[in-house]
Amino acid sequence: MKSKKILGILLLLSIVVGLFWILNSMLPKSQAMVLQVGIALAILVLWVIGKMITIYRLQKLLSQPNHLLYEDKDPLAYSEEMQKLLSQVDGRQQKDLIAINIAAAKLYAGDYAAVHSWLEQVALPGQPEVNRVLYYVYKSMAYFLNEQKEEGLALVEQERNLFQKYSHTASGITSNILVLYAYEKNANHAFTEALSILEEVEERKVSSILQDLVDYGKLNCYRNLKMEEERAAMKKVLKKAKLVPAIAHKI
Repeated sequence: MKSKKILGILLLLSIVVGLFWILNSMLPKSQAMVLQVGIALAILVLWVIGKMITIYRLQKLLSQPNHLLYEDKDPLAYSEEMQKLLSQVDGRQQKDLIAINIAAAKLYAGDYAAVHSWLEQVALPGQPEVNRVLYYVYKSMAYFLNEQKEEGLALVEQERNLFQKYSHTASGITSNILVLYAYEKNANHAFTEALSILEEVEERKVSSILQDLVDYGKLNCYRNLKMEEERAAMKKVLKKAKLVPAIAHKI
């Protein structure tokens, strides 16, 4: 697949070069230059359109199994479907994005070793910055949920400048970062600050699976702050709720 793509690019380049040579040999220099600029702009526009179509197709492809994670809260079924998609894409960044999504599913499944295993397959150099943020968020959360607090704290501190760039937006990635900050505060025994951050997250529109992390974080804050009534009430609600496995196993 990759060799065919390279051959196609080389063929296109040879056609363009040949066309430019013909124009230079048949037309006055000024006219040839105008046509060459027009051809170059047309190729650029077609390339941008092609990129947009590729991104749209990838987003549509990746969204197909979303109900398994966000509605059914079945991260294992979701990750299985995502793994099937790996054979349907050929770009490195596309495969890396799928690997990051699978790592997220493994996080919510409570399979923390698999989170790190899938993230190790991602080539970070050249990744879009948003993908790098998600990479480090999931890796850090895997440490915190697996009680590897020192590793989690070290990684959050290491990537704090990256996280800060996206910590004040209206997007879902900010909600993920804020939850991560709350778990960092929890690990540092700053329970009041952690609870405040989690309450801030609740005011935002968050996914059902991220809400499970929020609720579990609040439960820990209530326990450590000796807020027994709030803790008992939330624990009662969570025991009846449908939770992702990573959190259900902890209640």
